[in-house]
Amino acid sequence: MKKSKSLTIRYTEKEDAKIRKGAEKSGMTASEYVRRASLNSRTRVRKIPEEKVRMISQTQASLNDLMIMEENGSEPSEAIKLKIKEIQEGLNNIWTLLS
Repeated sequence: MKKSKSLTIRYTEKEDAKIRKGAEKSGMTASEYVRRASLNSRTRVRKIPEEKVRMISQTQASLNDLMIMEENGSEPSEAIKLKIKEIQEGLNNIWTLLS
């Protein structure tokens, strides 16, 4: 099959040496070796649970509210302090869920 697509990737010198060594041992070019390794390997797809997405969205909304308050010249009022506390709690909850 004619190959008509290309992909540029970046990797370290150490990774390059490992790829080239593996390709040589397998009797393939580096391109063929990487292509086969990537297409034939099993990768784990991470899906973020809806609960985590909701928490991240709520925290982002709180940050947006805080930025609007700051842009409007609001003094550090109780409302701003409350938003900061909400953001801190939201971030702590996110880190707990991701752990």
